This record gives sequence, structure tokens and C-alpha cells, in this order.
Amino acid sequence: PRWYERERPRRHIGSMLVVASLLLGLTGVLLVPSARARVSGLFTSQFSIRQIILVGKDGFDMSEVTSCCLSNMGRSLITSSSDEILERVGRLPSVKGVSLRKQLPSTMIIYLQPREPRFKTMREDKLCGISEDGYILSAQDRGQFESLPALSGLTYSHTDNITRVRNEYFSDIVRLCNMFNDASSESRLGPEAVIEAVDKLEVRVRPTKAGPVLIFSLDDCDRQMKKYRKAIPTLAEYTSKSKIVDLRFRGQIVLSNKN
Repeated sequence: PRWYERERPRRHIGSMLVVASLLLGLTGVLLVPSARARVSGLFTSQFSIRQIILVGKDGFDMSEVTSCCLSNMGRSLITSSSDEILERVGRLPSVKGVSLRKQLPSTMIIYLQPREPRFKTMREDKLCGISEDGYILSAQDRGQFESLPALSGLTYSHTDNITRVRNEYFSDIVRLCNMFNDASSESRLGPEAVIEAVDKLEVRVRPTKAGPVLIFSLDDCDRQMKKYRKAIPTLAEYTSKSKIVDLRFRGQIVLSNKN
């Protein structure tokens, strides 16, 4: 009807005025400190963190992460800073990557990527692990690092309870050891393997306890590894009498009985 068409705009305007009045009233209430505190308390009680779920690889010890996150229990899920939590957890030596998701009304889910050990080493009479990016990892259980090759001769820096390898050529050592694992089953670096880093020009690798020590220089280890792979069948006849196999010289392999 025509009278309805005339009244509809008025009703629409009236509804907008009601909504505007409510918003103005709510704004006025929030300007009062006591009322603002009550509203904030209501949100905190309804959306406080009551549960933290840690998701990570099987066998990963999450005790350090748990201790790091306990201070967030009871805080507001909405106002808690995700960046602060991610930074705090990400500083742990055992954690390589971390992400976070908030799930209303009261759950925080933290996804963890553990830092894997690549080598074992002795520090202060304790067996520790070394990750591929140079972090020192503490053993969570006895025998955790026993299956890894041993690495010695490195220097370390210690800041904020984090110990890292200081040597700039550490990544080259990791690359050299990866070449061993790609070469053949006989040369793979297992728990008997020992790597000694004298300096960048002399890295000693003994793949097995009974085998000879192989000497590499990190500035030309690709060529030296190719030479070693080709010579593996021939070396088997001579290495039983030789303690040292020096691969650093171009066009030749030097065998020696001296340590």
C-alpha cells in the first residue's frame, strides 16, 4: 500500500537512531573507569587461557616449552601477545620453529618444530648434541646421542643460556659429512665415526674405529670427496697398513703410518 511505502523510510531512520543511541550509551559507560574495569574483567573471565596444547614430533621432550608457557595461564586469550610468546619459545635451543593459534574461548595451541641433533660432543664432562645450525642440545635421556658421529675441535659462544658453535666454517663441516652419507654404505658416518676439526684447511674424519683417518680441506672438499669415492676399492688394499689417508693434494693420495 502507498501509506506503507511512506512510513517505511521513517521506520528505518528510527531504527538507526536507536542503534546510535545504544552505541553512544555504551561509549559513555566505557569512559567511566569503574565500568571499563567491569567490562574488561568480564572479557578476561570469559576468555582467559585455561588450556595450552603443545603439538610436536613424537619423542620430543616438551618440558622446557611447558615451563616457558605456564606464565600465560589465566591471562586473557584475546589480549595476550602472540609475538611475545613466539619469541620466548623460539629462544629455546631445542626449538627450531614455532607457530601459534588461538582457539576461543580459552585454548592456545602451539605447534613446535624441534631442533634435531647432527653430531655428539663432550662438554664439561657431559655428552651433548650439536644441531646442523650449530646449537648445543642437552640430552633428555641417557643414550640419546649415542648413535651420532662424534665431533671435536670446535669453539663455542655462550649467551643467554644458549651455547652455539663459533667457528664460521661449521656449515662446511656439515656439508662434508653429508657427502659421506651420500657416497656409499661403507663410508656412512655412524656412531663409530669421529670428526676432528683442526682448522679450515685440515679436518680429520675416521668413518670407522678400525679404519684410517681421512684428511680433507674444507675449501676444496668437493674435489677431494670425488677422488675418495673413486679410490675406495683401491684403498681397501692399502689402508690396513696405513693410519692416515691425506686427500688434500691435487692428483694424488698420500698414505702415511704417522698419526
